[in-house]
Amino acid sequence: MYNIYSTHYRPDQDKKFHSVKKRKKSLSFLTYFIIGIFIIIFIIIFLNKAWFFQIKSIEINTNLLSEVGISTIGSETSDSEIFNSVVKKYINIIFSSSSSIRKYLQTNFLEISNIEVNKEFFKRKIYISYSFREPKYTWCNFTIGKMNTDSENCFLIDNNGLLFKKNNIKDKKILRIKNEYYQDLELAQKIPSNILYIVNNFSSILEKRNIYSKEIIIKNNSLVVFVLNILDTENDLKNTIEVRFSLEKDLNEQLDKSYTLINYLSNFDLEKVEYIDLRVKEKIYYR
Repeated sequence: MYNIYSTHYRPDQDKKFHSVKKRKKSLSFLTYFIIGIFIIIFIIIFLNKAWFFQIKSIEINTNLLSEVGISTIGSETSDSEIFNSVVKKYINIIFSSSSSIRKYLQTNFLEISNIEVNKEFFKRKIYISYSFREPKYTWCNFTIGKMNTDSENCFLIDNNGLLFKKNNIKDKKILRIKNEYYQDLELAQKIPSNILYIVNNFSSILEKRNIYSKEIIIKNNSLVVFVLNILDTENDLKNTIEVRFSLEKDLNEQLDKSYTLINYLSNFDLEKVEYIDLRVKEKIYYR
């Protein structure tokens, strides 16, 4: 004899069974994922804090400053300041790449250039070398609204035209470029390339005659004025000459004309000239 019990089978029973199984599987995956995240975080913290991965020493080598550099920038940025800044930011040899340190220095210390960073992993050492930028010119913003401001709007420029340091000291050894036309520039920006080109080349022409420009005034695109001080053999001021260029005309032609005239005029003639205008094509006007 058999006891027979009646059961009622429902088609949705299989679906419920599979959905429960699927839910358990997804919960299992989520659990492993969370555990994996915690393990990764633990490993990162361990690598970052472990004493045997801490940077042991940082060695800094720098080139000597020029005479101009010592008087203008040497007192503000020093090797010790850069060293302390790097030590505070970079403590782990694994997470301190040479490229990241170089980029950090380039961004936060504009006064240095030619930055090289190397590291020895097993010795836990970092080697940093750089040189200080030498100031070539001073750029002063004198646009509308700032005509009466002082030297706080002036910046030192290197030979590539980069504004790398605010300059509150008027240094006669450094040529001043007075901007009355272009939009005000700020630190880490570069002066217009055509301005840099004409200043570099005309200054070179003047140096060959031992003539030095007092300042350059950018009036507008059609008028850039070099103010020249003509000195006698005892360095006494004998005359001041304005040399006029246009940024809208051929710069090379104007430079060629300036070279011809500057070398044609004698020292005696230069003491009498009031201005030289190079803006007219194939002609030179002077009085």
